[in-house]
Amino acid sequence: MNYSSAAIKVKKNLQRRKEIGQERRERTRTRLLAAAAQVLAEHGEKKATIDDFIQAAGVARGTFYNYYQTRGEILDDLWAEIGRNPFVEIQKACASIKDPAERLVTKTRLILKTAQDNSTWGWVVFALSLDITTVNADLLAFPRPDLEDGLRRGRFKFDDIHAAKDLVVGACRTALHALLIEERSEDYPRALSALMLRSLGIAATEAQTLVKRPLPTGRSGPSHGTNGTAVNGVSAP
Repeated sequence: MNYSSAAIKVKKNLQRRKEIGQERRERTRTRLLAAAAQVLAEHGEKKATIDDFIQAAGVARGTFYNYYQTRGEILDDLWAEIGRNPFVEIQKACASIKDPAERLVTKTRLILKTAQDNSTWGWVVFALSLDITTVNADLLAFPRPDLEDGLRRGRFKFDDIHAAKDLVVGACRTALHALLIEERSEDYPRALSALMLRSLGIAATEAQTLVKRPLPTGRSGPSHGTNGTAVNGVSAP
């Protein structure tokens, strides 16, 4: 074997070792994210801690901190892997709806339906929408723009945008919690959505009409239901 051939072989071996290391690192990251998703689903409304994630993943504390320095970092990564795509698709599915009242209530219904279809996704949304310390830019896009548009067009009636936003977010979080841990009728999401519209100044008859309209089709939802084996490569509980 000449010098050139030996050098090429060494280079290939080094490259393969690098690839093996990257694969091992990605497997550990996926394991941590799967554990985080499981913890959120099992803990529900109770705030999960780093210790909960470490215990569920079965890794050393040092291993966890090789990947994430804070609870917020792993939740952000979990959102990127599991939560973001379905949420963005909901926004896209409703973008062409001109009426802000119909647009807002359709987004609300799609969020609740997606959570019913995949409880892991529902718990991720529930956990990250807890308060200003956990909410991200994607979640902040709902519902303020629709509320402001509705107020500007005279569709909604309220005195304070923060109060209106808190009302909508609070209603969605309450509904998510109810759908994820309790039994609710098939008509529950529509009934809650109608009440939400009425609280924003929409007449009862029109509110009922809006919540009974068919939901947009062709949107991308989570890859699996509540018993799915993977969502964007992350095992669901």
